[in-house]
Order: sequence, then structure tokens, then C-alpha cells
Amino acid sequence: MEISKKINEIKWKLEMSKYKYWWHYFLAIDNSTGEEKSFFIQYYTVNPERSSFEPKFNEPSYAMVRVGIWEKEGVQVSNFYGGDYFNIKNYVNEYQILMGHCVVSENYLKGKVYLGEHCAQKHNEFMSSCGEFSWELQKKNRIPYNVENNIISIASNLEGFNTEFKGIIKYNGHEYRAVEGKSNGYEMKAFMNSDFGFWVNLNCNYFQNSLGDRVNANLNLIEISPIVMKRELNKEFSLGFNVEEKEYIYSNRVLGSSRICNYFCEEDDEKITVSLEAVNEISKIEIYFQDEKEKMMKLIYKSLDNQKDTLSFWNSGYAKGFVKLYEKKDDSYVLRYNLEGFRANVISYIE
Repeated sequence: MEISKKINEIKWKLEMSKYKYWWHYFLAIDNSTGEEKSFFIQYYTVNPERSSFEPKFNEPSYAMVRVGIWEKEGVQVSNFYGGDYFNIKNYVNEYQILMGHCVVSENYLKGKVYLGEHCAQKHNEFMSSCGEFSWELQKKNRIPYNVENNIISIASNLEGFNTEFKGIIKYNGHEYRAVEGKSNGYEMKAFMNSDFGFWVNLNCNYFQNSLGDRVNANLNLIEISPIVMKRELNKEFSLGFNVEEKEYIYSNRVLGSSRICNYFCEEDDEKITVSLEAVNEISKIEIYFQDEKEKMMKLIYKSLDNQKDTLSFWNSGYAKGFVKLYEKKDDSYVLRYNLEGFRANVISYIE
């Protein structure tokens, strides 16, 4: 009964949104060297009902699976499918979303993408590097970031989770293993009805204190300004910080609950910087993260707006920064946590 309810909910969101994606970010360990690398796996679809066997890039209408790694300016391999190859199935205790031969569910993801060098160079519409990835991973959502309740507009519906991954991912035949408890994973589901003039998503699950000790903490920030009827709406933001099993929530979508004191997301020729200060009834938070563009990659998507061809997002898997958390005491704020953050995943679009 619960699975049927979940499937109906997913189908409703799919029917009510023009494009949607499931984003997964995690660390995996090289079986040979022990080196850690950051990976992402994205299942994405836009207007699948408008195509059948072949994807359509002009409208656009397709399902896409994209996998990448931040290495030598970034590698991202994409495979595309017509709408007939996008399905939702009910399997006993869970639903599964199928895109071609790739699968994603609440607890599991499996698939393979491949594109040869000649095909990647010939077809710019594929927005892809050449290479091959295959993966089989179990996942467990641990902490919801409540963004579905905080960022809901007529244009967007998002859900984010701190997620543990376990299993194997291969890049050009080389094997990496995601280890539960060390994957520092993140999952986001997005259901969108429009393009947007501004989008920033920052997630960090790797924190240390001033002594260099790991701290059980995770941070998620989403800020977005959708474009509806050719008009950009006001920025909506939601920030969740979980530290040592205590949750701090900041959002301007809940009336009177929080406010931004200072915020900027800046892009120059060399780097992307995200900084925010926000307060609620019991606390204040300051965050600052940055990454150099030479370590980042650009993710390109077809735009829903016919006046734009594509949207380009800067994407980082190794951003660094800090979080300062103050708790309110009487009429002042007392510093409770001062943590350094590493290996943050930052997705940034600034029109």
C-alpha cells in the first residue's frame, strides 16, 4: 500500500513537471591505490512523452543518464534515450525508474554509459565526453533536508538527502569501491516546471574541527529563482545543517522563520564562491565555500526556453570552506561550532 502511494506520488510529480532528475554524489576508493575520488550519477528526463524511440534535442524530449568524475577538467559521459525507454515499475517492496538499461530506486542504482571518442566529437548535442562508466550501488537515505517543505513554488519541488552508498563503480575499466560510512554521499530529486535565472546547490558531508578530528555533520544549501511566464521570481533559499544529531533549519519559504543577513554567490575568471549568513529564532549560521574553476567542470543542459539553446552549470566535487554555528543566549550569539568543510559538491548557475 505504501509503495503504491509512493509510486502515485512520483507519477503525479512527473506529470506536473517538465523536467526532473535524480542526482547522486559520493566518494569511492581506488581498489589498487586506496585513493579517494568523487563521482556523480544523474538520471534526468525532460518532456519524455513527446518522443518515442529516438530522443529529440530540438524540443527537447529525452531521458538521459550522465556519469562523471572530476579529473583533468572533468569527465562526463552521457547516454540518451527516447521517451519509450523511460518507465516506472513496481517491484514488490519498492518502485524502480528505468532509463534504457539503467535503473534507479529508493535503495539501489545500476547501469552503464559509454560513448566513443569519434561519436563524442561528431555529436555536440550529446554534451558528453568520451569514456565508459558502469556501476552497481546500494544506497540508504539517512537525513532528509526538508527542502520539499521549505522550497515549494509553482515552479519547483525538491528533495535532498544525506545518503550512504555501498558498491562498485568502474571508470574505463578501473574499479572503485564506495564504502558505507565513508562515502560522504548526497542525493537530490528535482521536479521543475521552468528554467531559472539563479540556482545554487551546496552539499558537504566531510567536516573537521580545529584539531583535525572528523565531526559528524552535514550541510545542504539550495537557493533558486525560477522563471515563470518570462519573469524571474524572488530567490528562495533553504539551508539545513545537521551536527552531532542536532538539526538547524533556515528558510525564507516559511513565513517569519528565518532571514538572510548576508549572501553572495560570485563567479570570476578563476573561482566560484558561495557565502551566506542566516538567523532563526535560536541560532545563527555563517558558511563560506570556494573552488577553483580549473578543478571544476561544466554541465550543459538543453533549455526549455526557445530563446536559449542551453544552460551551463559549474559543478565542483572538491570545494572547501567553513561553517560557523552560533546559538542564541539571551540577546547575544555564542559560537558553538567552528568547522572546516572539504569535498563539497557545489552546483552553480548564475545568469
